[in-house]
Amino acid sequence: GLVGNGPIDFVNCVRETATEFGMEHFFIFHKNGVCVFKKSFVDRELDSDIALAFSSALVTLPRTTASVSGPQKTILVAENKRWMLIDLGEFRFLSRCHETFHEDLQHLSMTSAEKVLTFFFGDSVKWDRSSLHLHGFHDILSHTLKAHDTDLSSLTDGYNQVFLERSTKDQLDHMLATVEEQEGVTGAILMLKKSVLHSRLKPSETRMISTLAAVRPLGVWKLRLIPVFNGTSWENLLLYKVHDFVLGIIMKIGIFSNGLKTFLANLEQSIGRDQLSLPTEEPPVQLRQFAGSETVGFLYHHVRSGLTLYPVQRGITSSELKGLHQTFLWALSKARGVLSKSDVSYVMFNFEKYLFHAQVDETRSIYVLYTTHVSDGAVQKSTREIVRQIELKAGFSSIAADPWY
Repeated sequence: GLVGNGPIDFVNCVRETATEFGMEHFFIFHKNGVCVFKKSFVDRELDSDIALAFSSALVTLPRTTASVSGPQKTILVAENKRWMLIDLGEFRFLSRCHETFHEDLQHLSMTSAEKVLTFFFGDSVKWDRSSLHLHGFHDILSHTLKAHDTDLSSLTDGYNQVFLERSTKDQLDHMLATVEEQEGVTGAILMLKKSVLHSRLKPSETRMISTLAAVRPLGVWKLRLIPVFNGTSWENLLLYKVHDFVLGIIMKIGIFSNGLKTFLANLEQSIGRDQLSLPTEEPPVQLRQFAGSETVGFLYHHVRSGLTLYPVQRGITSSELKGLHQTFLWALSKARGVLSKSDVSYVMFNFEKYLFHAQVDETRSIYVLYTTHVSDGAVQKSTREIVRQIELKAGFSSIAADPWY
């Protein structure tokens, strides 16, 4: 295998079996012991009193520093299950997973839930029983905690994007810039169903808004206005249907004037009139667009742009696809366990009939599952070619000067 910057003895990993791989149970307790949210992702539910007992036991254990960003965690492993607790102001988040699901991924799922709640309820240090009302919020929280069951891109800080021609992206950027010129508007994004066409917001905000639009589509409604917390202050999020698209606008609270309404109506007319070559359906992202037949699947994330790709393999049954997804998730957990060490930048190992390669730096991360038909020596070259194809299609301008290639 290869780890860090040098070789080690190649070891065939044996995959542990688990009836459920990933998040099994999740609870939010107030520190007075009241359960304000609970969700089981397996057939057998876990009683909240039992979970509260584990929560009380975990409080007495020392905290550990997480290798992914977010609050500190407390861990207890018992009977192949890992319990994890994080404190957030007056509340405690508690989850249970099978121990083969790496603790970094478990912690990442929990902090993703915290970020979602912060976006809608404000800073966690100010949450209290009177402000944190989660009734009617279960769909968004449940999606956030278990999205990795079908889409591993949810385990990154990125979001799904539609590849567009450079000229079209420039036109969209200019259009959103004119939106931001309106009084009180601080940012704008244009979405197509579950994907982003273009955004002038930070990747974290873009991911949050696109998730909301996917979980709760506008349907028959023309617009929706929601107060959101941007990390320092409260603003309004306006979701506005424009033909097949949804325009997201971040603006100051109290600024939704007749002038802005008129501007949006004119913008809708211009989008319908102008030829922007925008797709009206999400184009499928296929594995063969970026990789050869020896590649079973990959997960790619570009930090600065937020671009994330997890292409679905075509031509196989739904049960085969689920099996491959679980295989990839298991290998990703193993790789994250090694990459969480500060001096490690890549890892490669084989198991069963697969070979897994992961490489990360401050710019991007790439995880690839190969068949054993690819030779050990060709793995890094094949992985770099996948990255090159992605970034060429994305129109990144710094490829020629990037030493990664």
